[in-house]
Amino acid sequence: MNFTQTGMAQLEEEAIEFGHEQARRKLHCALISWARSQSWPRELPDPNGGTPFRLARWVQLKILSVVGPVEITVPSYEKRGRKSLRPVEAMLGLRHSISPMVQKLCGSIGVELPFQPAERELKEMARIQVSRSTINRVCLELGREAQEFQKELHLPENFGEPQKVVIEMDGGRVNTDQGWREPRLARIEASNKNGRKAVFVLTAIIGAEEFWTKLVAALKQLGLDACTQMAFIGDGAKWILIEAAKRFPQAL
Repeated sequence: MNFTQTGMAQLEEEAIEFGHEQARRKLHCALISWARSQSWPRELPDPNGGTPFRLARWVQLKILSVVGPVEITVPSYEKRGRKSLRPVEAMLGLRHSISPMVQKLCGSIGVELPFQPAERELKEMARIQVSRSTINRVCLELGREAQEFQKELHLPENFGEPQKVVIEMDGGRVNTDQGWREPRLARIEASNKNGRKAVFVLTAIIGAEEFWTKLVAALKQLGLDACTQMAFIGDGAKWILIEAAKRFPQAL
């Protein structure tokens, strides 16, 4: 049987919708079962001290997942003068009632497109309705978390003295609120005498000089700046190879 392009597209649409609905029902049932299996306490400690939050009521939480919205009943803990707590959000890794995979999609598409086209692409290609303002918030929060993570660089326990280090560097183009800018990336791979490897990533949307300052500081923090076996890999950009030779003349 031959199908016109329109007919084929319609069949694909129906197949996707059927698959999404089946998956959504399965996810919904799994979440309901999980929520019912939890032993929710009557009180939760206040992270800032003082009297605890008390279980006040049960509320409907609408979660946006990659297969569509699902709604479950969750406990809400309240305290006078404070915003209510819903521990289920942290337990499930939610952000603005958005699932971890949808957050990942927002972050991936949000760095490639302005937020308005990103909203449209998510709706048309992934059938996920996320507002441009939410995409913006998610991208900013993920970026801040990545910056904080990079401040805690350290070699794994019992790694020993590093014998060699390879730093791969590159730049790109990303559309931001301030227009198109160049994100910079460094992948740091350290190896010990037994061949065990540890990998770290440093990235930021900043100038070349400031990025090099951060990279040198990271290498010192990791104890890799004095490695005799050091190599830099780049695409030939001057800000990478020429500057690497200046700062680390022993490197390849």
